[in-house]
Amino acid sequence: MRIIRLNIDELNKRVVPIGIEDENGHTQIQIDCTPMFAEHPEAIADLMVQPPMGDLYTAETSRNQNIVTWTVSEMDLQYPGNGEFQLRFTDGNSIALSPVARFRIARSIE
Repeated sequence: MRIIRLNIDELNKRVVPIGIEDENGHTQIQIDCTPMFAEHPEAIADLMVQPPMGDLYTAETSRNQNIVTWTVSEMDLQYPGNGEFQLRFTDGNSIALSPVARFRIARSIE
């Protein structure tokens, strides 16, 4: 498995290669959210994904201490091209957002 480690404060600084069209479970994106969880320790993190084609959706993630992990699935890699993702932290009525990250899905020859 390929693991890509990111820091929440640097999400908008590069394009993240999340995989190749039709891969499944091969890439994990681990985002260190320490600054956000220090400010909002009880927050629930949701990962909003805007794929290269199709509608915005919430990706399945897990949290281990201050790390939010997105295991990229075949559903996330349906179409090659560029997309974006953003973390949304909900703590009661308070909502905080991460910078918007850009990602790239490489094409497959299938």
